[in-house]
Amino acid sequence: WAREVAGRCACGACQARLYGSGGSQPDVSRSGPARRTLKEWALLVSPFGRLRTRLPCSVAVRPLDPLTYPDGDRVLVAVSGVEGGAVASLQVRYDEAQKEVAIVSDVIDPQASVEVNAPLKFGKFEYQVIRSQKLHIQTKGGNVICLGTVYGNIDIHASDKSTVTVDKLQGSSVNVSTEDGLLKAKCLYTESSFLSSAAGDITLGSVHGTDTCNITLQSKMGNITVVIYVLTFEIRLLDV
Repeated sequence: WAREVAGRCACGACQARLYGSGGSQPDVSRSGPARRTLKEWALLVSPFGRLRTRLPCSVAVRPLDPLTYPDGDRVLVAVSGVEGGAVASLQVRYDEAQKEVAIVSDVIDPQASVEVNAPLKFGKFEYQVIRSQKLHIQTKGGNVICLGTVYGNIDIHASDKSTVTVDKLQGSSVNVSTEDGLLKAKCLYTESSFLSSAAGDITLGSVHGTDTCNITLQSKMGNITVVIYVLTFEIRLLDV
């Protein structure tokens, strides 16, 4: 079945759509100039750990290759950018007691990019006030938690029962999906957003946009709860 519920405020400032199994996902451009790897880390870790980042540049997090690392005991970090860019400030460390990998820098070159390959069994991915051109996160089994505000074009995909919880996402393009886990976003500042889940619940809080902002939600089996504030208008959409 396919179902659509649309809410539009009188001034046309924002439009929200809920789709069932139908609908199409907006295209996400991932093109960009090739980056040169400037520095790499290979950390020996517990397979059941967590990842914490605080970076003002683009970040991509992907699952570690289970064929190359069958024990799932490595975190691979690579920073790319142009020669002479400020990347020396990047701190990459592993706290064995906390089982936490921290990747932190407040002054790294914003044009740099950081790629992380983490074990599939990592249980938590935590991101604090990230400002980047593009944020790409992919996890299978680990929960994604974004604290504070994440700026940039955002692409997050969580497989299996992994959940995604975010405080505030701000960017021209926001795409977040889960399979069987909760997707919860407290606040969106965006021109275009696509939030989807195969069987998990979706909860969306306040949305702020430009003259024409499009928010698309899609779920096959999960519940969808939306509260949208646009100027003085309030729209509540509930899909059970």
